[in-house]
Amino acid sequence: MKKFAMIALIAFAPVAVMADQAAATKCRGKLNKEARLIYDQSLPLATPDANLRDVVTEQTRALAGAGTIPVETARPNAEAAGECLKLLRK
Repeated sequence: MKKFAMIALIAFAPVAVMADQAAATKCRGKLNKEARLIYDQSLPLATPDANLRDVVTEQTRALAGAGTIPVETARPNAEAAGECLKLLRK
């Protein structure tokens, strides 16, 4: 019985990870252009031990400072991107 439980756990573990990735990708598709830029810049840095808020804030500041995204809408776009990135951790 233990052997079967271990095999089932191993077999279904990747499915859960793919579901989270799929949800995050679907969420990304609903973002506007600026929020997508923030998401795309933050994604490689969103490691399991990284603080998502710090990552998104840093990337948003860099994009806004470079004039890539408007400063006026940076915060709501960062919040939207962050919500999609959170889906990777569920």
